[in-house]
Amino acid sequence: MRRIVLLCLVTSTLLISGIATAQNISDLPAKHWARTSVLEMVKFGVISLHGAKFDGTTKVTRSELAISLAKMAKLLEAGNWPKEVKSLGEATEGTSEPSGSVTRYELASVLDRAGRFYMHGRPNAGSKRYGNSDALMPPIKITTIKTTDPAFASVEYMNQNHMLAPNSILLHADSQLVSPMDVAKCTAIMIAGVIDRLTVEPEDKPVISKPPKR
Repeated sequence: MRRIVLLCLVTSTLLISGIATAQNISDLPAKHWARTSVLEMVKFGVISLHGAKFDGTTKVTRSELAISLAKMAKLLEAGNWPKEVKSLGEATEGTSEPSGSVTRYELASVLDRAGRFYMHGRPNAGSKRYGNSDALMPPIKITTIKTTDPAFASVEYMNQNHMLAPNSILLHADSQLVSPMDVAKCTAIMIAGVIDRLTVEPEDKPVISKPPKR
């Protein structure tokens, strides 16, 4: 009982601390179009601060995208994400072209909205044997990222849980900048993997008998 109480106190303290940190971002204007999303992403630890700054106009790299998506995947699987869907009238004011690069402001906005839409259709966790879907990419041996790389653990988590496409740019997580299309594809596949982990596979598959002996 004491351990449960202690855990609750620690969790509450961390959450309050996270909110306080998010509210005190030194370079986030009070009326910035992405402010709400930035505060949410920082509070949940999906996108990290650079000291006391968010550096919202900084371009997102493959490495940062991989780390953020892995953190987001764990939160979505646990159901720890806001459910209120923002209206399309509050469209982001980012200026990235499909072939351009994405800023941290834009990444925060996209992940915030994608997670909210996911939560509205989130399946209830069943008794599924995790990772047995034939529709998503099976785990592979990652040889393109060193195990000492800060992004390796994140990429490996998504790899083991069917959250990467076979040709995903995240298998080459580095300092290369990502495009809006990269973010869209990687986020969609990650969410598909989360849904797969929470969806019970049918266990009454027809048994194919052996052909008769001749």
